[in-house]
This record gives sequence, C-alpha cells and structure tokens, in this order.
Amino acid sequence: MKTKLLLLLTLTLNGTFLFAQWTVQNTGFATASRGIKNISIVDANVVWATAYDGSSSNANVQEFTKTINGGTTWTPGTINVGNTGSGIAMIHAESAQVAWAVAYPNATGQPQGIFKTSNGGTSWAKQTTATFSGADGFANVVYFWDLNNGFCMGDPNGGYFEIYTTTNGGTNWTRVPQANIPANLSGEYGYVGQVVGVGDTVFFTTNKGRIYRSTDRGTNWTVVQSPITDFGSELSNGEIAFKDSNIGYIVNNEPLFYVTTNGGTTWDIVFADSGSHFRDDVCVIPGTNTVMTTGASSSLSGSSYTNNNGQTYTMVDTEQHTDVQFFDASTGWAGGFSTSSTVGGMFKWSGPAFLGISDNLLEKGFTAYPNPVINILQMQANETIDSVVIYNLLGQEVYASQPGVLTHTIDMSMLPNGTYIAKIGIDNIEGSVKIIR
Repeated sequence: MKTKLLLLLTLTLNGTFLFAQWTVQNTGFATASRGIKNISIVDANVVWATAYDGSSSNANVQEFTKTINGGTTWTPGTINVGNTGSGIAMIHAESAQVAWAVAYPNATGQPQGIFKTSNGGTSWAKQTTATFSGADGFANVVYFWDLNNGFCMGDPNGGYFEIYTTTNGGTNWTRVPQANIPANLSGEYGYVGQVVGVGDTVFFTTNKGRIYRSTDRGTNWTVVQSPITDFGSELSNGEIAFKDSNIGYIVNNEPLFYVTTNGGTTWDIVFADSGSHFRDDVCVIPGTNTVMTTGASSSLSGSSYTNNNGQTYTMVDTEQHTDVQFFDASTGWAGGFSTSSTVGGMFKWSGPAFLGISDNLLEKGFTAYPNPVINILQMQANETIDSVVIYNLLGQEVYASQPGVLTHTIDMSMLPNGTYIAKIGIDNIEGSVKIIR
C-alpha cells in the first residue's frame, strides 16, 4: 500500500520557513504569484532564475532573480530586450556577472535571439551573429560550458534546425552546417527552454517527441525517437534529464517514468514498487544515482526522489515545485510561487546530502535503499552479491556477510546513527556505497 508522508510547516527562530527537506527563500519579485520558469546554478553561492506569471492573468514576464550568497537574499531584475512583448525562454549563467538569455517573438516583428549581460543583469545586449532571422526564425535555447564555449538552437530555418556554436562567449556565433544535423520531420520544431547538458553532451527536444543529441558541444548531432509523441503539447508533454551521454530519464504528463541506458535509442517504462514520481520536472543530482522529480499542478504537487531508476521513490513534500536543479549532492534549488515580494518563490535543499554508488556496481544493477536508512537496508543486484562489508568512518568493520543472493537485507538498527561505507563484492569486482543511518 502506498502512503504519503504528512508534513508540518515549521517556523525556525530566524524566520525561515521549512517544508520537509526544503527551506523556503524569497525571490523578491514585486508582483505576487511569480513562478520560477528555469534555474541556472553557477556554484553553491551564485544562482540565476527566470520568472513567469503564475496568476490567472498569464501576463508576459521578462524578469529574473539572482542570488550571490546561496539564496540568503535574492535580487530581482528585468531582461530588457527592447520590446516588452518578446517572451523569455530561459537563462544560462556562468558567473555573478555573466549570463545569456533567449528571447522569442510572441508576435511578428518582436525582437528575438541571444542576449548577454556582463554586468550582473543591469543591461542586456543582443548577439547579432546568431541571427534567427526571417519568417521561420525562432530562438529556443542556449547553453554554455564555460565563459567562452556554448551553443544555441532555434526552429528549422532554411530547411534545417538553426543551431550555432561559439568559442568566444557569443561575440561570434557560427551556424552548424546542415550536413551535421539530422533532417527535421515535416512540421517539426523545438521547445523554448528545453535543453539539458552534461559533460560535453547536450540534448534538446521537439514537438515530434524526438531528442537531438550532440556529444561534441554542438558540432555534430544525432536524433532518437522518444516513447512520447510530443514534449510540449497539451495532450502530450514531458521533461528530460541525463546523468551522462547514455543514461537518461523522461517524466511525462500521464505521468510515466522512462529510463534509457543507450542515449535514447531504447527506453523502458519503470513502474514503482513503492512511492511515486511527479511530472513537471526531473533532474539528475550530479555525482550521484539520485533522480529528483517535482510537480506544481493542483492535482499533483510535490517532490520525490529515486536512487534506483524509479523502482522506489522517497516522498519529500507536497508543496508546489516547478523547475528543479542541483549543483552537487547537497546543494540544489526548486522553483515555487511567491505570495509577495518578501515571501516565498524558491526552495533550497536543506535535507541530507545524496549519496552515490560506484560505477562498477551500477553496471551490475546494484541498488541500496532506502538511503538514508532508519533500520532495514535492502540491497539488490542483477548478479549474485558475493560479499558485503560495512565500515564506520574510523575504518572499523561493523558488519560482514557473504550472502550469495541477488537480494540481501541488513538490519542496521543496532548501529549508531552516522555515515558508513559498504564494500560490495559482485562477480570478482568490488565497489563501494556510502550509507547514512
């Protein structure tokens, strides 16, 4: 039987609200009901985010908010692109001063393209060599690996997707040749803000349910068909996340959870044995095997995470969460909605650090859950678990077993609360996993 954790709103002594393992931060927007559209994390202190109108009026919004102290304070600003009618697709930041935004036209003749700030958002300048011109020009996404190297993408223009790369921060953008990009289908286009980067690999999605992938920073592209028909329509929509160039995830509006291990060539639906996921966003927490999902709809709001590719989920809360991004295993933010300029709009992760499993164990299908554990720890693998040895942080052995089974259960109730390292032996290989009790 599936159960939900009942959560109480707590007010700490310094006036900060806590929802389960999230701390509420105030985005500072002057208008209430500002929702967070996308989050760009530079480091543990510097984060940028764009806003949208979360009220019933659905006004066009060209606003961002930024923190340089880990979210203790957020300062809002305007992305001025020369016309208040243009939409803001997303923002990508590389420092407290430098960020790029994508503008798209809501009506004919409105400015669009890539706009850069070098003064913390005070002013924005269009980068004209990424032209996105003509009747079919329509900018969707931008992504940078550092202050110099980046790519941007727009809908097919002149017969193929309008993709550019830069090696000097966008001062000069060079369009990727048609021969380097798989042909778009009839009527196919991309979606604003739907881009994921990991290492040198970057992905974007389309209205035909396809995922384009480049493993060399946007120079050459391949495309795969996802299991959903469209990534952004009312009837079919979804979000993607990737751990690396091969292992990825989709959550869609049904809601279903899909996993690929080969870059999207094939996908498997995973139905959870316990817990449930959300459908509005998904992200992989860097350096771990944890996937976080969030939801903001009135019927399915909250956050949850899985450490075993969707087999089980840990419920975190039932608050409204929009975009979610993590910088590392202990630092992340999820968007929400502000109730005023001084209350709410952003959630910062305040729960325990997420823990990883060494890659050679992952190749054996190894999982250990729940982690953190209260009493009973369950270990599973696709091959026989030959040995399990658990050490405390002093290096003292506190548990040892040679189970010889695919599923092994450990009662940790007699161990003190703390962090442990488990050494696992499977088929002549040895790997490790951190465990918190």
